[in-house]
Amino acid sequence: MLLDGFSIPYLYHVGGLTSVPRADVLESIRFVPGNFSVRQGRATGGVVEVWTRPPARKLHLELEAGFLDAGLLLEAPIGSRAGVTLALRRSFLDRFLDAVVPASATPFFAVPTYWDYGLNAEVRLSRADSLRAMLLGAGDTVGLVVSTPSSDPRVRGDYRSDAGFHRGVVVWKHRADPARNALGVSVGTTARASTPRT
Repeated sequence: MLLDGFSIPYLYHVGGLTSVPRADVLESIRFVPGNFSVRQGRATGGVVEVWTRPPARKLHLELEAGFLDAGLLLEAPIGSRAGVTLALRRSFLDRFLDAVVPASATPFFAVPTYWDYGLNAEVRLSRADSLRAMLLGAGDTVGLVVSTPSSDPRVRGDYRSDAGFHRGVVVWKHRADPARNALGVSVGTTARASTPRT
């Protein structure tokens, strides 16, 4: 998966419930099943390219809460040449399940938890040049809770699987019609862990 030309570990949260970057900050998404150019890197299979849009040029605040998660989207201009977008989201399905599913209802159940954040700032340096900085992070946890004892000693306790990443990206873009040039750098961390708990 490529986000604005840079690799990220995954595009959707656990179970495909929602995308890591909010859908309303995306400009386009494209799947290339094969025969892609060297611009997409050293992938051996298909490539999913996702591009985010520039920050809006007017103040916009959006708060949302649903059955699965709650989130915030803030977009604001900075002067006449710059803008910033901030997006936050956190699921609360784990807390909902803990409250409504009694321990005796099922011998085990999976509890998904996810969160993400995104900060995107862009400034127009000139008619042909722009500079964009982006921070993006996400975390996913699936906990398998065994609520009743089992006669099989191998099936007991809890099991937890975690995945997450953080990325920082800076990209300079130059337009000289009909050519487009971009120079960028990305740094970040990726973590995956599975932990049995008894």
